[in-house]
Amino acid sequence: MSNYNFKHLAGKHQLIYFYGKTNPKLIEELELENQQNYFLSGQDGNDGKVFYDGYDIFQRITRHNTIQPQWIFDTLNKKNIAYNFFLPLVTEKSLAIRVFNHLYGLNMESIYDIDIQFPRVSDNPLLANIVFQAYIAYRTLDEGYKFIGFEIKFSEGAPKASLRYLVRSYGVGPNFFVLQSESGLFHPETVYKVHQNAYSHTGRTHLLGHLFREQENFDDFLFVNLYPEGNESVVEDLNEYQKLLTDYGQKTFATTTFEDFFAALSLFAETDRQRNWIQYLNDRYIIKTSGE
Repeated sequence: MSNYNFKHLAGKHQLIYFYGKTNPKLIEELELENQQNYFLSGQDGNDGKVFYDGYDIFQRITRHNTIQPQWIFDTLNKKNIAYNFFLPLVTEKSLAIRVFNHLYGLNMESIYDIDIQFPRVSDNPLLANIVFQAYIAYRTLDEGYKFIGFEIKFSEGAPKASLRYLVRSYGVGPNFFVLQSESGLFHPETVYKVHQNAYSHTGRTHLLGHLFREQENFDDFLFVNLYPEGNESVVEDLNEYQKLLTDYGQKTFATTTFEDFFAALSLFAETDRQRNWIQYLNDRYIIKTSGE
């Protein structure tokens, strides 16, 4: 399925989730009004309807903000998806430990930090607008300190990126490519392919993980891409991206579908509060493509 078709299917799913199949006229009006951006209506956005209601997510976001950012109206935006996926784990750390040990074969003992849209500019070794959608720092059973950086891909397909685009959009300069070459993540002959293809954002964020590990003296890191299995263009891009990686690049890179992530959460859930949240994730973010 093309990226355009998947985005349309995902966006329509969001509007049906919020407004129901019984209100096709409103859904049609929102689609036309948003021109395929799939925003909530004004009052619903202002009320934080895009966020799960069970862990005070919206209250945490707006506690220090007097003006609502535009992305809280956008049902497909990766920021609000990150909050819905990961902020409940601040409360459910024991569940998170079991899930991530299961998915990635880690020896995680305790989690001491969970953050969204991380790192902040002052701590960003790239000095650019490149961040993890979610970040989890943890201690291992053998007293090591490691982290996982998550990139979420839902409906988007990344365009090819020129150097001009990178400088304008992310603030990276020529030094970025030197850092990329010296990181050991990429085969030397593939370094310049990383920023020229649809997986360019993946490469930049992977590099962020490497540099942040060195800057903060972590023992190791893992860069995880989360995506819905029905978005075939993302699957193809990630498969191609992995061909650029050295052994070190492969060791620090992982992919997980939304479906597998939610299944692991369900496997280890123990309370109704946890199960209600996981059911919300399934209802909201699992997109059934044709033939399913």
